[in-house]
Amino acid sequence: MQKNNKLQYKSAFTFLTELIKPHKKWYLLASLASIVLAVSELIHAKLSQLLIDSSILGKINLIVISIFSFSIILILHAFFEYIKMLCSAKLSTSAGKDLKQKICHILLYAKYKDMANVQTGDILKTVNVDTENVCSFLEGSLIDLFSQLIMAFSALIYLLYINPRLAVVTFIYTPIGMFFTLTLNKKMKSLYIIEENKSGKALSFIEQLISQIPVIKSFVMEKQLRIRLYNMYRDIGNVQKDISVWNALMQPACSSTSYIPRIVYLIYAGKLVIENNMSIGTLIAVFELLNFIIGPTVYFPFLLNSFNKSIASINRIEKIYSMNLEEVKSCENSKLCVNSIIEKHKNLDNNVKNNILLDKSKYNQNIDIIKSGINKIELLNVNFSYDDNAKIIKSLSFSHEGNGIIALCGKSGSGKTTLIDLLSGLYNQNSGEIKLSSPCSVVTQDAYIFMDTLFKNIHMAKPSAASDEVISSIQLAGLDVLVEKLEFGHNSMIGDGVRALSGGEKQRVSLARAILSDAPIWLLDEPTSSLDIETEKIIIDVIKKKSCNHLIIIAAHRQSLIDIADRRIELV
Repeated sequence: MQKNNKLQYKSAFTFLTELIKPHKKWYLLASLASIVLAVSELIHAKLSQLLIDSSILGKINLIVISIFSFSIILILHAFFEYIKMLCSAKLSTSAGKDLKQKICHILLYAKYKDMANVQTGDILKTVNVDTENVCSFLEGSLIDLFSQLIMAFSALIYLLYINPRLAVVTFIYTPIGMFFTLTLNKKMKSLYIIEENKSGKALSFIEQLISQIPVIKSFVMEKQLRIRLYNMYRDIGNVQKDISVWNALMQPACSSTSYIPRIVYLIYAGKLVIENNMSIGTLIAVFELLNFIIGPTVYFPFLLNSFNKSIASINRIEKIYSMNLEEVKSCENSKLCVNSIIEKHKNLDNNVKNNILLDKSKYNQNIDIIKSGINKIELLNVNFSYDDNAKIIKSLSFSHEGNGIIALCGKSGSGKTTLIDLLSGLYNQNSGEIKLSSPCSVVTQDAYIFMDTLFKNIHMAKPSAASDEVISSIQLAGLDVLVEKLEFGHNSMIGDGVRALSGGEKQRVSLARAILSDAPIWLLDEPTSSLDIETEKIIIDVIKKKSCNHLIIIAAHRQSLIDIADRRIELV
Protein backbone atom coordinates (compact mmCIF):
# COMPACT_ATOMS: atom_id res chain seq x y z
CA MET A 1 0.00 0.00 0.00
CA GLN A 2 2.87 2.33 0.85
CA LYS A 3 4.39 1.71 -2.57
CA ASN A 4 1.07 2.50 -4.19
CA ASN A 5 0.86 5.76 -2.24
CA LYS A 6 4.35 6.74 -3.38
CA LEU A 7 3.45 5.96 -6.98
CA GLN A 8 0.25 7.98 -6.69
CA TYR A 9 2.09 11.00 -5.27
CA LYS A 10 4.80 10.70 -7.92
CA SER A 11 2.23 10.41 -10.70
CA ALA A 12 0.29 13.40 -9.35
CA PHE A 13 3.43 15.56 -9.10
CA THR A 14 4.39 14.57 -12.66
CA PHE A 15 0.90 15.50 -13.85
CA LEU A 16 1.03 18.90 -12.09
CA THR A 17 4.56 19.58 -13.37
CA GLU A 18 3.46 19.01 -16.97
CA LEU A 19 0.40 21.17 -16.40
CA ILE A 20 2.45 24.03 -14.93
CA LYS A 21 5.31 23.85 -17.45
CA PRO A 22 3.77 26.12 -20.16
CA HIS A 23 2.99 28.72 -17.46
CA LYS A 24 6.04 28.29 -15.25
CA LYS A 25 6.77 32.04 -15.23
CA TRP A 26 3.72 32.60 -13.02
CA TYR A 27 4.78 29.81 -10.67
CA LEU A 28 8.34 31.17 -10.48
CA LEU A 29 7.13 34.72 -9.81
CA ALA A 30 4.74 33.51 -7.10
CA SER A 31 7.55 31.45 -5.54
CA LEU A 32 9.94 34.42 -5.66
CA ALA A 33 7.33 36.59 -3.97
CA SER A 34 6.96 33.91 -1.28
CA ILE A 35 10.71 34.01 -0.60
CA VAL A 36 10.65 37.81 -0.28
CA LEU A 37 7.68 37.52 2.12
CA ALA A 38 9.60 34.99 4.24
CA VAL A 39 12.57 37.37 4.47
CA SER A 40 10.26 40.26 5.34
CA GLU A 41 8.79 38.25 8.22
CA LEU A 42 12.26 37.62 9.63
CA ILE A 43 13.06 41.34 9.37
CA HIS A 44 9.68 42.06 10.97
CA ALA A 45 10.58 39.84 13.94
CA LYS A 46 13.98 41.47 14.30
CA LEU A 47 12.39 44.93 14.22
CA SER A 48 9.86 43.84 16.86
CA GLN A 49 12.74 42.79 19.09
CA LEU A 50 14.54 46.07 18.49
CA LEU A 51 11.42 48.19 19.13
CA ILE A 52 10.53 46.44 22.40
CA ASP A 53 14.07 46.46 23.77
CA SER A 54 14.56 50.10 22.71
CA SER A 55 11.29 51.10 24.38
CA ILE A 56 12.34 49.40 27.64
CA LEU A 57 15.74 51.12 27.50
CA GLY A 58 14.22 54.45 26.38
CA LYS A 59 16.33 54.79 23.22
CA ILE A 60 14.26 57.24 21.16
CA ASN A 61 16.43 57.10 18.03
CA LEU A 62 16.14 53.35 17.76
CA ILE A 63 12.39 53.57 18.37
CA VAL A 64 12.00 56.04 15.47
CA ILE A 65 14.18 53.92 13.18
CA SER A 66 12.17 50.80 14.10
CA ILE A 67 8.83 52.49 13.38
CA PHE A 68 10.07 53.83 10.01
CA SER A 69 11.46 50.43 9.07
CA PHE A 70 8.17 48.81 10.09
CA SER A 71 6.33 51.07 7.64
CA ILE A 72 8.64 50.15 4.78
CA ILE A 73 8.34 46.43 5.56
CA LEU A 74 4.54 46.63 5.72
CA ILE A 75 4.37 48.32 2.30
CA LEU A 76 6.75 45.77 0.76
CA HIS A 77 4.86 42.90 2.39
CA ALA A 78 1.53 44.12 0.98
CA PHE A 79 3.06 44.56 -2.49
CA PHE A 80 4.63 41.11 -2.66
CA GLU A 81 1.54 39.50 -1.15
CA TYR A 82 -0.40 41.04 -4.05
CA ILE A 83 2.19 39.72 -6.55
CA LYS A 84 1.96 36.22 -5.06
CA MET A 85 -1.85 36.16 -5.19
CA LEU A 86 -1.97 37.61 -8.72
CA CYS A 87 0.58 35.16 -10.13
CA SER A 88 -1.12 32.23 -8.39
CA ALA A 89 -4.47 33.21 -9.92
CA LYS A 90 -2.93 33.56 -13.39
CA LEU A 91 -1.24 30.17 -13.02
CA SER A 92 -4.53 28.55 -11.99
CA THR A 93 -6.66 30.10 -14.75
CA SER A 94 -4.10 29.47 -17.51
CA ALA A 95 -3.44 25.87 -16.48
CA GLY A 96 -7.18 25.28 -15.99
CA LYS A 97 -7.89 26.52 -19.51
CA ASP A 98 -5.28 24.14 -20.94
CA LEU A 99 -6.62 21.26 -18.86
CA LYS A 100 -10.23 21.69 -19.99
CA GLN A 101 -9.22 22.21 -23.62
CA LYS A 102 -7.17 19.01 -23.59
CA ILE A 103 -9.99 17.02 -22.01
CA CYS A 104 -12.46 18.34 -24.60
CA HIS A 105 -10.02 17.49 -27.40
CA ILE A 106 -9.66 13.93 -26.11
CA LEU A 107 -13.42 13.51 -25.76
CA LEU A 108 -13.96 14.67 -29.34
CA TYR A 109 -11.22 12.49 -30.85
CA ALA A 110 -11.34 9.44 -28.55
CA LYS A 111 -12.15 6.13 -30.14
CA TYR A 112 -15.83 5.42 -29.89
CA LYS A 113 -15.24 2.10 -28.12
CA ASP A 114 -13.42 3.89 -25.30
CA MET A 115 -16.12 6.56 -25.04
CA ALA A 116 -18.86 3.93 -24.89
CA ASN A 117 -17.23 2.47 -21.76
CA VAL A 118 -17.25 5.77 -19.84
CA GLN A 119 -20.26 6.94 -17.86
CA THR A 120 -21.59 10.36 -18.83
CA GLY A 121 -21.76 11.46 -15.19
CA ASP A 122 -18.09 10.63 -14.69
CA ILE A 123 -17.17 12.79 -17.68
CA LEU A 124 -19.32 15.70 -16.48
CA LYS A 125 -17.82 15.45 -12.99
CA THR A 126 -14.30 15.39 -14.42
CA VAL A 127 -14.83 18.38 -16.73
CA ASN A 128 -16.42 20.47 -13.98
CA VAL A 129 -15.54 19.33 -10.45
CA ASP A 130 -12.22 17.55 -10.93
CA THR A 131 -10.65 20.29 -13.03
CA GLU A 132 -11.77 22.88 -10.46
CA ASN A 133 -10.18 20.82 -7.65
CA VAL A 134 -6.87 20.79 -9.49
CA CYS A 135 -7.08 24.51 -10.30
CA SER A 136 -7.90 25.37 -6.67
CA PHE A 137 -4.85 23.40 -5.53
CA LEU A 138 -2.65 25.26 -8.01
CA GLU A 139 -3.98 28.65 -6.96
CA GLY A 140 -3.87 28.14 -3.21
CA SER A 141 -2.33 25.08 -1.65
CA LEU A 142 0.60 24.56 -4.04
CA ILE A 143 2.06 28.06 -3.57
CA ASP A 144 1.13 28.03 0.13
CA LEU A 145 3.01 24.77 0.57
CA PHE A 146 6.14 26.37 -0.87
CA SER A 147 5.81 29.66 1.02
CA GLN A 148 5.00 27.94 4.32
CA LEU A 149 8.06 25.70 4.06
CA ILE A 150 10.30 28.65 3.17
CA MET A 151 9.05 30.66 6.14
CA ALA A 152 9.33 27.69 8.52
CA PHE A 153 12.87 26.90 7.40
CA SER A 154 14.00 30.54 7.69
CA ALA A 155 12.40 31.01 11.12
CA LEU A 156 13.87 27.75 12.43
CA ILE A 157 17.37 28.78 11.34
CA TYR A 158 16.89 32.10 13.13
CA LEU A 159 15.73 30.33 16.30
CA LEU A 160 18.68 27.91 16.15
CA TYR A 161 20.98 30.91 15.79
CA ILE A 162 19.53 32.54 18.93
CA ASN A 163 19.49 29.43 21.12
CA PRO A 164 19.82 25.85 19.72
CA ARG A 165 18.68 24.24 22.99
CA LEU A 166 15.55 26.44 23.02
CA ALA A 167 14.73 25.29 19.48
CA VAL A 168 15.10 21.60 20.35
CA VAL A 169 13.04 21.82 23.57
CA THR A 170 10.29 23.85 21.88
CA PHE A 171 9.71 21.37 19.06
CA ILE A 172 10.29 18.08 20.83
CA TYR A 173 6.55 17.24 20.58
CA THR A 174 6.11 18.33 16.94
CA PRO A 175 7.08 14.97 15.31
CA ILE A 176 4.57 13.17 17.53
CA GLY A 177 1.76 15.59 16.64
CA MET A 178 2.56 15.37 12.92
CA PHE A 179 2.51 11.57 13.11
CA PHE A 180 -1.09 11.70 14.36
CA THR A 181 -2.21 14.22 11.74
CA LEU A 182 -0.56 12.40 8.84
CA THR A 183 -2.11 9.10 9.94
CA LEU A 184 -5.54 10.72 9.92
CA ASN A 185 -4.80 12.30 6.56
CA LYS A 186 -3.89 8.93 5.06
CA LYS A 187 -7.26 7.55 6.14
CA MET A 188 -9.14 10.47 4.57
CA LYS A 189 -7.25 10.06 1.31
CA SER A 190 -8.76 6.63 0.67
CA LEU A 191 -12.23 7.93 1.58
CA TYR A 192 -11.93 10.85 -0.87
CA ILE A 193 -11.31 8.43 -3.75
CA ILE A 194 -14.35 6.33 -2.77
CA GLU A 195 -16.53 9.46 -2.44
CA GLU A 196 -15.44 10.82 -5.85
CA ASN A 197 -16.20 7.53 -7.62
CA LYS A 198 -19.62 7.12 -5.97
CA SER A 199 -20.52 10.73 -6.81
CA GLY A 200 -19.61 10.18 -10.45
CA LYS A 201 -21.85 7.11 -10.67
CA ALA A 202 -24.73 8.97 -9.02
CA LEU A 203 -24.35 11.85 -11.48
CA SER A 204 -24.44 9.40 -14.39
CA PHE A 205 -27.62 7.86 -13.01
CA ILE A 206 -29.29 11.28 -12.68
CA GLU A 207 -28.31 12.12 -16.26
CA GLN A 208 -29.94 8.88 -17.42
CA LEU A 209 -33.11 9.64 -15.42
CA ILE A 210 -33.44 13.08 -16.98
CA SER A 211 -32.99 11.75 -20.52
CA GLN A 212 -35.49 8.90 -19.99
CA ILE A 213 -38.34 10.71 -18.19
CA PRO A 214 -41.00 9.67 -20.78
CA VAL A 215 -40.03 5.98 -20.50
CA ILE A 216 -39.97 6.16 -16.68
CA LYS A 217 -43.44 7.69 -16.50
CA SER A 218 -44.98 5.42 -19.10
CA PHE A 219 -43.86 2.29 -17.18
CA VAL A 220 -44.51 3.82 -13.71
CA MET A 221 -40.91 3.25 -12.67
CA GLU A 222 -40.61 6.32 -10.42
CA LYS A 223 -40.72 4.47 -7.10
CA GLN A 224 -38.07 1.84 -7.84
CA LEU A 225 -35.72 4.37 -9.44
CA ARG A 226 -36.22 6.78 -6.54
CA ILE A 227 -35.25 4.03 -4.08
CA ARG A 228 -32.16 3.24 -6.15
CA LEU A 229 -31.16 6.91 -6.29
CA TYR A 230 -31.78 7.37 -2.56
CA ASN A 231 -29.58 4.36 -1.83
CA MET A 232 -26.78 5.77 -3.96
CA TYR A 233 -26.84 9.10 -2.13
CA ARG A 234 -27.18 7.30 1.20
CA ASP A 235 -23.91 5.51 0.44
CA ILE A 236 -22.28 8.81 -0.55
CA GLY A 237 -23.58 10.39 2.67
CA ASN A 238 -22.11 7.56 4.75
CA VAL A 239 -18.69 8.07 3.16
CA GLN A 240 -18.93 11.82 3.74
CA LYS A 241 -19.85 11.17 7.39
CA ASP A 242 -16.73 9.03 7.77
CA ILE A 243 -14.67 11.83 6.23
CA SER A 244 -16.25 14.30 8.69
CA VAL A 245 -15.37 12.05 11.66
CA TRP A 246 -11.71 11.78 10.66
CA ASN A 247 -11.63 15.49 9.79
CA ALA A 248 -13.03 16.31 13.24
CA LEU A 249 -10.20 14.26 14.82
CA MET A 250 -7.77 16.23 12.68
CA GLN A 251 -8.67 19.47 14.48
CA PRO A 252 -7.56 18.42 18.01
CA ALA A 253 -4.49 16.66 16.58
CA CYS A 254 -3.45 19.87 14.83
CA SER A 255 -4.30 21.98 17.88
CA SER A 256 -1.97 19.90 20.05
CA THR A 257 0.78 20.32 17.45
CA SER A 258 0.14 24.06 17.54
CA TYR A 259 -0.24 24.86 21.24
CA ILE A 260 2.14 22.47 23.02
CA PRO A 261 5.29 23.98 21.41
CA ARG A 262 4.07 27.49 22.35
CA ILE A 263 3.51 26.48 25.99
CA VAL A 264 6.90 24.74 26.16
CA TYR A 265 8.57 27.79 24.60
CA LEU A 266 7.00 30.28 27.02
CA ILE A 267 8.05 28.18 30.01
CA TYR A 268 11.62 27.65 28.85
CA ALA A 269 12.13 31.11 27.31
CA GLY A 270 10.59 32.75 30.42
CA LYS A 271 13.18 30.96 32.51
CA LEU A 272 15.93 32.36 30.26
CA VAL A 273 14.52 35.90 30.63
CA ILE A 274 14.44 35.57 34.46
CA GLU A 275 18.05 34.38 34.35
CA ASN A 276 18.93 37.38 32.10
CA ASN A 277 19.98 35.03 29.28
CA MET A 278 17.34 36.47 26.90
CA SER A 279 15.78 39.90 26.51
CA ILE A 280 12.02 40.45 26.66
CA GLY A 281 12.13 41.79 23.08
CA THR A 282 13.78 38.61 21.87
CA LEU A 283 11.20 36.49 23.74
CA ILE A 284 8.30 38.33 22.08
CA ALA A 285 9.92 38.48 18.63
CA VAL A 286 10.76 34.77 18.60
CA PHE A 287 7.27 33.95 19.89
CA GLU A 288 5.92 35.67 16.76
CA LEU A 289 8.29 33.61 14.65
CA LEU A 290 6.91 30.45 16.19
CA ASN A 291 3.78 31.05 14.13
CA PHE A 292 5.85 30.57 10.97
CA ILE A 293 7.50 27.42 12.26
CA ILE A 294 4.43 25.89 13.90
CA GLY A 295 2.09 27.08 11.14
CA PRO A 296 3.39 24.68 8.46
CA THR A 297 3.38 21.73 10.89
CA VAL A 298 -0.31 22.45 11.53
CA TYR A 299 -1.18 23.61 8.04
CA PHE A 300 0.78 20.88 6.23
CA PRO A 301 -1.78 18.09 6.94
CA PHE A 302 -4.53 20.34 5.55
CA LEU A 303 -2.39 21.07 2.50
CA LEU A 304 -1.81 17.36 2.13
CA ASN A 305 -5.54 16.84 2.55
CA SER A 306 -6.14 19.27 -0.31
CA PHE A 307 -3.49 17.47 -2.35
CA ASN A 308 -5.18 14.13 -1.67
CA LYS A 309 -8.48 15.52 -3.00
CA SER A 310 -6.56 16.66 -6.06
CA ILE A 311 -5.04 13.19 -6.46
CA ALA A 312 -8.55 11.69 -6.57
CA SER A 313 -9.43 14.22 -9.28
CA ILE A 314 -6.15 13.69 -11.16
CA ASN A 315 -6.78 9.93 -11.21
CA ARG A 316 -10.14 10.53 -12.91
CA ILE A 317 -8.63 13.01 -15.38
CA GLU A 318 -5.86 10.55 -16.26
CA LYS A 319 -8.52 7.93 -17.10
CA ILE A 320 -9.65 10.30 -19.85
CA TYR A 321 -6.02 10.97 -20.82
CA SER A 322 -5.51 7.22 -21.29
CA MET A 323 -8.18 6.98 -24.01
CA ASN A 324 -6.96 5.97 -27.45
CA LEU A 325 -7.30 8.75 -30.00
CA GLU A 326 -8.01 8.52 -33.67
CA GLU A 327 -7.42 11.15 -36.29
CA VAL A 328 -10.66 12.62 -37.60
CA LYS A 329 -10.53 14.85 -40.65
CA SER A 330 -13.48 16.89 -41.85
CA CYS A 331 -13.68 17.16 -45.64
CA GLU A 332 -15.62 19.74 -47.59
CA ASN A 333 -15.92 17.68 -50.76
CA SER A 334 -15.13 14.23 -52.04
CA LYS A 335 -12.00 15.30 -53.92
CA LEU A 336 -10.51 16.86 -50.79
CA CYS A 337 -11.48 13.78 -48.79
CA VAL A 338 -9.79 11.45 -51.28
CA ASN A 339 -6.62 13.55 -51.21
CA SER A 340 -6.57 13.64 -47.42
CA ILE A 341 -7.01 9.87 -47.18
CA ILE A 342 -4.21 9.30 -49.70
CA GLU A 343 -2.00 11.60 -47.62
CA LYS A 344 -3.00 9.74 -44.46
CA HIS A 345 -1.96 6.44 -46.08
CA LYS A 346 1.41 7.95 -47.02
CA ASN A 347 2.01 8.93 -43.42
CA LEU A 348 1.00 5.58 -41.95
CA ASP A 349 3.66 3.46 -40.32
CA ASN A 350 4.95 1.02 -42.97
CA ASN A 351 1.94 -1.26 -43.18
CA VAL A 352 -0.66 -0.63 -40.50
CA LYS A 353 -4.30 0.24 -41.24
CA ASN A 354 -7.30 -0.41 -39.01
CA ASN A 355 -5.00 -2.33 -36.65
CA ILE A 356 -4.48 -5.02 -39.33
CA LEU A 357 -1.00 -5.82 -40.63
CA LEU A 358 -1.06 -5.49 -44.40
CA ASP A 359 1.59 -6.67 -46.78
CA LYS A 360 2.82 -4.30 -49.46
CA SER A 361 0.45 -5.59 -52.14
CA LYS A 362 -2.63 -5.08 -49.93
CA TYR A 363 -1.45 -1.57 -49.02
CA ASN A 364 -1.14 -0.70 -52.71
CA GLN A 365 -4.65 -2.10 -53.30
CA ASN A 366 -6.04 0.37 -50.76
CA ILE A 367 -4.29 3.27 -52.45
CA ASP A 368 -5.59 2.13 -55.85
CA ILE A 369 -9.17 1.98 -54.51
CA ILE A 370 -8.93 5.54 -53.19
CA LYS A 371 -7.29 6.95 -56.32
CA SER A 372 -9.79 5.38 -58.70
CA GLY A 373 -12.57 7.88 -57.87
CA ILE A 374 -15.17 5.09 -58.11
CA ASN A 375 -17.22 4.24 -55.05
CA LYS A 376 -15.98 0.89 -53.83
CA ILE A 377 -16.41 -1.17 -50.71
CA GLU A 378 -14.70 -4.43 -49.83
CA LEU A 379 -14.93 -6.59 -46.73
CA LEU A 380 -12.69 -9.61 -46.40
CA ASN A 381 -13.32 -12.18 -43.63
CA VAL A 382 -14.39 -9.53 -41.08
CA ASN A 383 -14.99 -10.61 -37.48
CA PHE A 384 -16.15 -8.45 -34.59
CA SER A 385 -17.31 -8.84 -31.00
CA TYR A 386 -17.79 -6.45 -28.09
CA ASP A 387 -15.22 -6.99 -25.30
CA ASP A 388 -14.38 -10.57 -26.29
CA ASN A 389 -18.00 -11.68 -26.03
CA ALA A 390 -19.81 -13.77 -28.62
CA LYS A 391 -19.08 -12.65 -32.18
CA ILE A 392 -21.63 -10.28 -33.70
CA ILE A 393 -20.04 -10.29 -37.16
CA LYS A 394 -18.62 -13.65 -38.24
CA SER A 395 -16.29 -14.11 -41.22
CA LEU A 396 -18.21 -11.58 -43.35
CA SER A 397 -16.94 -10.97 -46.88
CA PHE A 398 -18.46 -9.04 -49.77
CA SER A 399 -17.47 -6.32 -52.23
CA HIS A 400 -19.25 -3.74 -54.35
CA GLU A 401 -18.18 -1.25 -56.98
CA GLY A 402 -20.19 1.70 -58.25
CA ASN A 403 -23.24 3.56 -56.99
CA GLY A 404 -26.64 2.28 -55.94
CA ILE A 405 -28.37 0.99 -52.82
CA ILE A 406 -27.22 -1.94 -50.69
CA ALA A 407 -29.64 -3.19 -48.01
CA LEU A 408 -28.21 -4.94 -44.96
CA CYS A 409 -30.93 -7.38 -43.94
CA GLY A 410 -31.40 -9.79 -41.07
CA LYS A 411 -33.27 -10.32 -37.85
CA SER A 412 -32.72 -8.21 -34.72
CA GLY A 413 -29.29 -8.87 -33.25
CA SER A 414 -27.80 -10.07 -36.54
CA GLY A 415 -25.34 -7.16 -36.59
CA LYS A 416 -26.82 -4.63 -39.03
CA THR A 417 -26.18 -1.60 -36.81
CA THR A 418 -22.82 -3.03 -35.74
CA LEU A 419 -21.74 -3.32 -39.37
CA ILE A 420 -22.74 0.32 -39.98
CA ASP A 421 -20.59 1.28 -36.97
CA LEU A 422 -17.65 -0.69 -38.38
CA LEU A 423 -17.98 0.89 -41.82
CA SER A 424 -18.22 4.39 -40.31
CA GLY A 425 -15.11 3.79 -38.19
CA LEU A 426 -16.77 3.99 -34.77
CA TYR A 427 -15.32 0.55 -34.03
CA ASN A 428 -12.41 -1.39 -35.51
CA GLN A 429 -12.91 -4.99 -36.56
CA ASN A 430 -11.21 -7.70 -34.49
CA SER A 431 -9.83 -9.31 -37.63
CA GLY A 432 -10.19 -9.12 -41.39
CA GLU A 433 -10.08 -6.12 -43.72
CA ILE A 434 -12.48 -3.28 -44.53
CA LYS A 435 -11.73 -1.06 -47.52
CA LEU A 436 -13.73 2.04 -48.47
CA SER A 437 -12.94 4.27 -51.42
CA SER A 438 -14.33 7.43 -49.82
CA PRO A 439 -15.39 8.98 -46.52
CA CYS A 440 -18.99 8.46 -45.43
CA SER A 441 -22.00 10.36 -44.19
CA VAL A 442 -23.81 8.52 -41.40
CA VAL A 443 -27.46 8.65 -40.38
CA THR A 444 -28.05 6.83 -37.09
CA GLN A 445 -31.33 5.79 -35.48
CA ASP A 446 -30.88 8.27 -32.63
CA ALA A 447 -29.53 11.55 -34.00
CA TYR A 448 -28.20 14.08 -31.48
CA ILE A 449 -29.64 17.58 -31.61
CA PHE A 450 -27.51 20.47 -30.34
CA MET A 451 -29.18 23.32 -28.49
CA ASP A 452 -29.02 25.73 -31.42
CA THR A 453 -31.12 26.78 -34.40
CA LEU A 454 -32.40 24.19 -36.84
CA PHE A 455 -30.33 25.89 -39.55
CA LYS A 456 -27.08 25.67 -37.55
CA ASN A 457 -27.78 22.08 -36.49
CA ILE A 458 -27.66 21.12 -40.16
CA HIS A 459 -25.08 23.67 -41.34
CA MET A 460 -22.43 22.17 -39.04
CA ALA A 461 -22.25 19.16 -41.38
CA LYS A 462 -20.64 21.43 -43.98
CA PRO A 463 -19.59 24.84 -42.56
CA SER A 464 -18.61 26.17 -46.01
CA ALA A 465 -22.09 25.55 -47.44
CA ALA A 466 -24.15 28.49 -48.63
CA SER A 467 -27.53 29.22 -47.04
CA ASP A 468 -29.36 28.00 -50.15
CA GLU A 469 -27.64 24.60 -49.85
CA VAL A 470 -28.70 24.26 -46.21
CA ILE A 471 -32.31 25.21 -46.96
CA SER A 472 -32.36 22.80 -49.92
CA SER A 473 -31.16 19.94 -47.69
CA ILE A 474 -33.90 20.84 -45.16
CA GLN A 475 -36.52 20.56 -47.89
CA LEU A 476 -35.14 17.32 -49.33
CA ALA A 477 -35.14 15.71 -45.87
CA GLY A 478 -38.85 16.45 -45.47
CA LEU A 479 -38.41 19.01 -42.69
CA ASP A 480 -40.77 21.57 -44.28
CA VAL A 481 -43.60 20.63 -41.91
CA LEU A 482 -41.36 21.21 -38.88
CA VAL A 483 -40.15 24.56 -40.26
CA GLU A 484 -43.75 25.73 -40.64
CA LYS A 485 -44.49 24.86 -37.01
CA LEU A 486 -41.49 26.76 -35.62
CA GLU A 487 -41.95 30.39 -34.67
CA PHE A 488 -38.87 31.64 -36.53
CA GLY A 489 -38.74 28.94 -39.19
CA HIS A 490 -35.34 27.33 -39.71
CA ASN A 491 -33.79 30.02 -37.47
CA SER A 492 -35.75 28.76 -34.44
CA MET A 493 -33.92 27.26 -31.47
CA ILE A 494 -34.31 23.50 -31.03
CA GLY A 495 -32.97 20.89 -28.59
CA ASP A 496 -33.58 19.80 -25.01
CA GLY A 497 -34.99 22.56 -22.84
CA VAL A 498 -35.96 24.68 -25.85
CA ARG A 499 -37.98 22.72 -28.40
CA ALA A 500 -37.58 18.96 -28.15
CA LEU A 501 -37.92 17.05 -31.43
CA SER A 502 -39.65 13.74 -31.98
CA GLY A 503 -37.70 10.67 -33.05
CA GLY A 504 -38.81 11.11 -36.64
CA GLU A 505 -37.82 14.79 -36.69
CA LYS A 506 -34.39 13.93 -35.31
CA GLN A 507 -33.91 11.34 -38.07
CA ARG A 508 -34.81 13.91 -40.70
CA VAL A 509 -32.32 16.40 -39.24
CA SER A 510 -29.68 13.68 -39.42
CA LEU A 511 -30.64 12.92 -43.01
CA ALA A 512 -30.47 16.64 -43.89
CA ARG A 513 -26.91 16.69 -42.54
CA ALA A 514 -26.02 13.73 -44.77
CA ILE A 515 -27.58 15.44 -47.80
CA LEU A 516 -25.66 18.64 -47.11
CA SER A 517 -22.28 16.96 -46.50
CA ASP A 518 -22.78 15.05 -49.78
CA ALA A 519 -20.13 12.39 -49.05
CA PRO A 520 -19.80 9.80 -51.85
CA ILE A 521 -20.91 6.99 -49.52
CA TRP A 522 -23.92 7.13 -47.20
CA LEU A 523 -24.45 4.81 -44.26
CA LEU A 524 -28.06 4.80 -43.07
CA ASP A 525 -29.17 2.91 -39.97
CA GLU A 526 -32.95 2.35 -40.14
CA PRO A 527 -33.48 5.89 -41.53
CA THR A 528 -37.29 5.59 -41.57
CA SER A 529 -37.86 3.66 -38.33
CA SER A 530 -39.56 6.60 -36.59
CA LEU A 531 -41.37 8.07 -39.60
CA ASP A 532 -45.00 7.90 -40.68
CA ILE A 533 -45.85 6.38 -44.05
CA GLU A 534 -46.21 9.73 -45.83
CA THR A 535 -42.84 11.06 -44.62
CA GLU A 536 -41.22 7.69 -45.30
CA LYS A 537 -42.19 7.98 -48.96
CA ILE A 538 -40.51 11.40 -49.16
CA ILE A 539 -37.29 10.01 -47.66
CA ILE A 540 -37.32 6.94 -49.90
CA ASP A 541 -37.66 9.18 -52.96
CA VAL A 542 -34.60 11.18 -51.77
CA ILE A 543 -32.60 7.98 -51.25
CA LYS A 544 -33.52 6.64 -54.69
CA LYS A 545 -32.61 9.96 -56.33
CA LYS A 546 -29.26 10.24 -54.52
CA SER A 547 -28.34 6.63 -55.30
CA CYS A 548 -27.68 7.63 -58.90
CA ASN A 549 -24.37 9.24 -57.90
CA HIS A 550 -23.85 7.87 -54.38
CA LEU A 551 -23.29 4.47 -52.86
CA ILE A 552 -25.95 4.13 -50.14
CA ILE A 553 -25.73 1.31 -47.58
CA ILE A 554 -28.85 0.88 -45.45
CA ALA A 555 -29.35 -1.21 -42.33
CA ALA A 556 -32.95 -2.05 -43.20
CA HIS A 557 -35.74 -3.71 -41.27
CA ARG A 558 -38.74 -2.21 -43.06
CA GLN A 559 -39.68 -3.98 -46.27
CA SER A 560 -40.18 -0.61 -48.03
CA LEU A 561 -36.43 0.05 -47.75
CA ILE A 562 -35.43 -3.47 -48.72
CA ASP A 563 -37.59 -3.25 -51.87
CA ILE A 564 -35.68 -0.24 -53.29
CA ALA A 565 -32.26 -1.89 -52.85
CA ASP A 566 -30.17 -2.85 -55.86
CA ARG A 567 -28.46 -5.49 -53.75
CA ARG A 568 -29.18 -7.24 -50.46
CA ILE A 569 -26.67 -8.55 -47.93
CA GLU A 570 -28.22 -11.04 -45.53
CA LEU A 571 -26.67 -11.11 -42.05
CA VAL A 572 -27.22 -14.12 -39.82
